[in-house]
Amino acid sequence: MKKVLLLTVLVFFLTAGNLLAADKIAIINMKVILQKSLAGQEATKEFQKIFDKTRAKIEAEEKKLQQLKETLEKQRLILTEEALKEKEIEYEKQYRDYKRLVEDSNNDMQRTNTEMSQKMIPEVLKIVAEMGKSGGYLAIWDADSPGLAYHAPQIDLSDKVIAEYDKVYKKK
Repeated sequence: MKKVLLLTVLVFFLTAGNLLAADKIAIINMKVILQKSLAGQEATKEFQKIFDKTRAKIEAEEKKLQQLKETLEKQRLILTEEALKEKEIEYEKQYRDYKRLVEDSNNDMQRTNTEMSQKMIPEVLKIVAEMGKSGGYLAIWDADSPGLAYHAPQIDLSDKVIAEYDKVYKKK
């Protein structure tokens, strides 16, 4: 009786081990896919153009502010107390406007970056789902998301997803 029970337990563990070995789990890195794919590279170029325009606008305002400060410092000794206060108030107002411009620009750039990424993600996820079904994977995780403590590099499908996404992107 003990031999039969031992043999049954042994067969169960061997079978369970073989089932687990046949299960496929893989990872992707969404961040890498969005950066290295053709669509991601094009979005990066578009984002860079927007960034350059924004930076030029900020630099122009910064230059105006610096000129105003230099003028104020040069005239400090010759202006009346009242005129000096007026100029200082004007400078402070423009400085606040400048800070607001920088903050608003940073928020706009962050929002633009998020919007560009969000446009690509559904297509990437569709490709990942198709690869998961056709490849017989039980699960495909995003390595960039929390909760994944370790993964073997050979289960990373990011390059394959990029290749498929580039094919879809070229067709458009």
